[in-house]
Amino acid sequence: MAEATVTLVQTGVQVVSAALYLWVARTILTRDLAGDTRRANTLFGVWWLALGSVFLLAPLFTLPSRLGGYENLALSITLLNLLLILIVVAAWGLAYYLTYLYTGNPRWFWPITAFYVVLGILLLYAIAWLNPVGFDATGRLAYEHESLPRAPAMGISLLFSLPILTAALAYGSLFFRVNTTEARYRIAMVSGGFILQFGWSLVSGLLQLSRRFPDAAWLPFISNAFGIIAAIAVLLAFRPPRMLRERWGLRHHRGGT
Repeated sequence: MAEATVTLVQTGVQVVSAALYLWVARTILTRDLAGDTRRANTLFGVWWLALGSVFLLAPLFTLPSRLGGYENLALSITLLNLLLILIVVAAWGLAYYLTYLYTGNPRWFWPITAFYVVLGILLLYAIAWLNPVGFDATGRLAYEHESLPRAPAMGISLLFSLPILTAALAYGSLFFRVNTTEARYRIAMVSGGFILQFGWSLVSGLLQLSRRFPDAAWLPFISNAFGIIAAIAVLLAFRPPRMLRERWGLRHHRGGT
């Protein structure tokens, strides 16, 4: 019963998170921009859209086997691979957006795209190497190999988190180079949210928390919380509350980056 309750609560958090992320995606994608800035903004929307899709699909991956007793190995592997692809697509969009904000150079598009294609292949290979063979007593996927060796697992974690964290820190450094309150506010909100989210992701990966605490219910809740904080920070960056608009002369930001 406790396991079922935790699963249902996690599902509720995922659905609420998905709604928030898709709302942010809509906010981003409706901005009226042009040229290279428009592509960067679109890929920022892709980050939120793909992330929202991940949280919408996650219950389809967990609920049938854990609560309904429906164990279809082929379907679960397919959904797992799809979720990983969406996560990589999301990270690709965010990495390019932050890199473009910092450099203003659209030529980073193809190197970043190539990097995330390789990362996606590595993740799919990792799942194939783990080799899902069925389900355990709780309805989770069971693997021939329980986990990746420590070095490859940490390497994948670094490849996923470090580029975005670096780009967010670089973008955040622009706070000290701009002169307007509005630009500083927007940079602080956007970069701060992602520094928290991917800083936690990097620390969690390096400490191998999911390996050390495989059944800890608090771990995914913390990760979701940082994601929600980042989403709220972005919303506030582009749609600052009235109190801040009046105090600092901010406005709803519809143009530029």
